[in-house]
Amino acid sequence: MALKWSYKRREEFADLSARKCAHCGVEGLVSKREANGNESLTYNIDHIIPQASGGTDDIDNLQLLCRPCNAAKSALNTEEFPSHYDCKHEVERMKIELEETTGLDNEYIERMLRTFSIKDRYHVLSKLL
Repeated sequence: MALKWSYKRREEFADLSARKCAHCGVEGLVSKREANGNESLTYNIDHIIPQASGGTDDIDNLQLLCRPCNAAKSALNTEEFPSHYDCKHEVERMKIELEETTGLDNEYIERMLRTFSIKDRYHVLSKLL
């Protein structure tokens, strides 16, 4: 169940968390309002222990995650969160970097990489950057 916090309270929590994803460490997370379509930099406030597993809304059970990490974590406990996700998240980060450095459209990059597995995408992008 989503927290029923005001925009101001969410922003205060993001500031307290240094606007940094607790899982992957990406910095500069912003609210959906400020993301300008860049969903990977949108923050979500996540329950470390999900409510479905008995977790509470207490601040010590909350963490700031980027949207990709939050989507991958889903209803898992933080310690159950699969480490193989790091590769997928790194691919997303590199796609953004490639778009910014080359001016290529993100949709074009995605079409170009669509046939590769996540690991192969990682290797291709790491060679390009």
